[in-house]
Order: sequence, then structure tokens, then C-alpha cells
Amino acid sequence: MNSLVIFIFWPLLGFINALFNFFKGRRDRLLLTLLSGFVGLNIAITSDSPDVNRYVEEFVRYTNRDFNYLFEYFYGFITLQEKHYDIGVQVVYYLASRVTSNEHVFLLIIGLIYGYFFSRVITYLFSYFQKSKKTIYIYILSIAVVVFFFPTQGINQFRFWTASLSFIYGYLLLSTGQKKGYYYIVLGPLIHIGLSLIAFLYGVLIIAKRVNHKALLLLIPLGLALNVGFSALLEPLVGYVGGSVEEKFVDYTSERSELGLESFKGRVWYAAYWRNIVLYGLFLLNTFMFLFKIGSKNVSKEIKELFNINIVFLFAALMMTGFFMHFRYYELFIYFNLIFLIKLNHQHNVFTNSKTLLTNNAYLGIVLLILFIKIPGILQFLVPTFFISNFATAWFFFDLQDISAWDFIR
Repeated sequence: MNSLVIFIFWPLLGFINALFNFFKGRRDRLLLTLLSGFVGLNIAITSDSPDVNRYVEEFVRYTNRDFNYLFEYFYGFITLQEKHYDIGVQVVYYLASRVTSNEHVFLLIIGLIYGYFFSRVITYLFSYFQKSKKTIYIYILSIAVVVFFFPTQGINQFRFWTASLSFIYGYLLLSTGQKKGYYYIVLGPLIHIGLSLIAFLYGVLIIAKRVNHKALLLLIPLGLALNVGFSALLEPLVGYVGGSVEEKFVDYTSERSELGLESFKGRVWYAAYWRNIVLYGLFLLNTFMFLFKIGSKNVSKEIKELFNINIVFLFAALMMTGFFMHFRYYELFIYFNLIFLIKLNHQHNVFTNSKTLLTNNAYLGIVLLILFIKIPGILQFLVPTFFISNFATAWFFFDLQDISAWDFIR
């Protein structure tokens, strides 16, 4: 049966059916967009700490604001005034508040917006899985690709992850020669100013795309040896620009943010360090496959350019000492390493090669770690009725918003 038809009556079952068919259906992109909106209707808010609280509060304030406020904010944005960044979400607040004053409808709307990017990235990557021989590695990797940026994360931290998926989608389009990808690359920093750094690094690579990977690999020991961090390198430039850019930079690098990071590590050490393990582990395995098992001379230009991107991103990760929100960037870098693995397997059948069995099992261990971390994180932001409700019935369970599926299971 058509997955979208199933989805209408039971969204979870429709999603699972589409997933195990590797999103081959013509309407599966729409299904994933609607799934993200449905997650918005079923988001669990169990405390005051999640970012989604601030989005709802700001949306409520926008219901009492007119267009003049948005215009003044836009002027402050283009003149780099303090507290005037991320213009994209301000437009979302304004437009949503013209349609409704209901916070649940607002969460549905931002879910659909995030779903627009989520669905396009997922269906693009699954087009590679569709052509691959189905092994246990492919099945588990495909699930990890979906849950890694599942809409619960995208809605809770709407600005950064929507901007990140816009950037990823832009890259994927450009990698297939579609110039409209540049629009999505530029859109990222407009949604969240933190993507400016990633867009800058990518822009440098576009200009210097002919740089040999062997030369770029020297950045890794350089990053380890410098031990300076981007904060020290960027501080003079940021101070010169000033305004909203400097304000955001201080938020990410101040002593207060460092204390917050240390406190976070002390409370949940595995949540603080799993990204380091996965990022460095994936990069080492990808490098081993690229240089020694397959050979850099035997891969396509696309694979070489993506490998160069991951070198620069790893260098950036090594230099992010003192960045409070560095773990967000780490997850973006991890996803690019997953994209590299997906494309490498598509071109060279990595997961069906008996000579790479040991490496494949190492990949499997890392992917299972991702699932171990991500699935509980998803359950912490879904109400229990998500698993049995649909768009018609979800409206009757809003009183359960302070109970998560994770709390219910425990």
C-alpha cells in the first residue's frame, strides 16, 4: 500500500513503511515533510531548559507586534546592531503570527519548514541506498542517517539545524552540478549566523578546489600543534566588525560559556564526548579507505572534493577550543563524513567487499553508537501518543505535552 495513504491514518506506520522501502515512493518527500510537522504537534516540553520554549515565547510576543517591528529588526540586522541576527526566524515568527496565535499550530509550522530541508536531504541520500546491495550495514546506516537529524532535534533547536540542513542540501545540489545549491548555502547564515563560519570554509575550498588532499592533510597536525582555537584567531576580525557579530561571538567564547560547558561535561560525560569519538573515528576510517584500501587515484573527482571538505572540517573541529556550542558543529561535520561514506560505498561497494570486513565492522560500531545516543534523545522530545495518533487525533492530547515517551518508558 502507498506509504502516504498509510501515513494519513497512522503517521508512524506510514513513515516506517517508507523507510524500509528506502523512500522510493514519488510522494515520500512530502511524507517526510508532513512527518516533521506531525512531530511539531507532538513535541514534548518537560522543562524550561529546551530552546523550543524560547521560540514559543517569542512567537507569542510577535502576535502583539506589527510589520514596523519586523522592518526595524531588518534594519538592525543589515546594520549589524547588537541582538539583531538570524533574520530568517524573525520572518517565520511574523508570518506565523499573522495566521494564528496558537502555539501548537506554530510548532506545526516550524516543523513543516524544517521538514522541507530534512525531506530533501534524506531522499537525496537514500537514492544511493536504493542502488546499493542490501546488507546489515546498509540497513543500520540508513536508519542512522534518518535519526541523526530527526525533526525533534530540528524543532527544539530550530535555527541552527534548519540552517545546517539548508547548507547540507545546498552542498548536495552543487555536488551534482545544480547551481541553485548556492542559494541554500547563502540561506544558512541568514537562518543562523553560526553557519557563516561553515559557509566561509566552504567558500575557501571552492576557490582552492584544486588543492591536493595530501597538502590539506597537513592541517590536521597543524591544528593539533597550534592548540590556539578559532576564538583567538577570529577575535581581532570579529572586534573590527563589531555589532551583532561580536555579540554572538562573545556569547560563544566568554568565560561564562566555558563554565557552562564544563558543567555540562560533568553532568552527562557521554553526551559531551560521543561526538568526538564518532567524528574522529569516522574520519580515520574514511581516510584509511580513501588512501589505502581504495586508493585516491581510483576515486571520482566528487569523492576527492568531499574528502577535502572533511579535512577542513576536522581542522575546524580541532580549532574549536573554547567554543561553547562546538558540539553542534561537530554533528554537522559528522554528517558530512556519513555522506562521504554513503557516496564511497555507492561507487566502490565498500560494504560488500570481504577485504574490508574489519573496517566495515568498525563502521558498524560507530553507527550503533550514534543510534544508542540519538534514539533516546528523540524519545525525550516526543509525547507518548505520537506512536498511536494522527493529525486528527493529536489535537486531543496536548495536555500530555509535559510527559515524554522516554519518561513513559522508564
